[in-house]
Amino acid sequence: MPNQMPGKLVALTISISLLVVGCEATIKNRLSDDAIKQFVSIGMPEAKVREVMGDPLEIELLPNGGKKLSYSFKMSNVKKGAFGNVKETEKWSERVDVFIGTSGRVDRYEKIRSDEFGAAFDLFRQANAANTQGDLKKALAMLNKLLDSNPNYLMARVLRAGIYTRLENREAAAEDYKIIVKSDPGNAIAYHNLGVIYYEMGDTEASIQAFNEALRSQPNYAVSQAYRARSFAKQGKEALAKMDITSAQQNGFVFDKKLKDELKMYGVETSDTV
Repeated sequence: MPNQMPGKLVALTISISLLVVGCEATIKNRLSDDAIKQFVSIGMPEAKVREVMGDPLEIELLPNGGKKLSYSFKMSNVKKGAFGNVKETEKWSERVDVFIGTSGRVDRYEKIRSDEFGAAFDLFRQANAANTQGDLKKALAMLNKLLDSNPNYLMARVLRAGIYTRLENREAAAEDYKIIVKSDPGNAIAYHNLGVIYYEMGDTEASIQAFNEALRSQPNYAVSQAYRARSFAKQGKEALAKMDITSAQQNGFVFDKKLKDELKMYGVETSDTV
């Protein structure tokens, strides 16, 4: 079974201690120290808030143009008996929904006790562990189950898109990335990966449009400039390809032999100097 798809896909890094997606920087900018204080003011432990800050489990676009970011916190409460001995430990999950307006400022917070949301996070952990161990079929089955009941669970969709990519199921990976960028339009990494997938599917025009969106979000995103150059070259647009090659090199991108050979095959030469 193939391990990875051809092309340069950028990893949307996922780990359990700090769950990071491509939109992480945008969210962290919005949730400032002042926002953390507001979390604390509604009873959330500051250390726990800082541990997961920037890592919403769900991102949902609202009808008014704003966003709802959902976070989950594991909570526990030790109950003591009459003589101070521990009687039992109650455990539950609390969900905090953060509502962000069109200006990017936090409008309000809502705290919800949600064991179901905590169960979804546990299933995500298991899927991530299976993926790390190389059991892609097991991870995929878990993620399918999770997303059937939690379609806005962004990180689960990010992980599933990566697994589909490794399995060379390009159509399914593209569908997940399209949902990701709809929820997070500023996600340059997801747009870049979508561009690579479209190219591998033979749709250079769609790949260029996806790279354009990545570069709209991050104008100096060198890897998208380099791979958009490949798409332009395949279309016979040599001048545009060369412009992107120069920009990518100026932004620190180093063309490997495989990409150089592909560009050369389409009649576009690269040099090691800018």
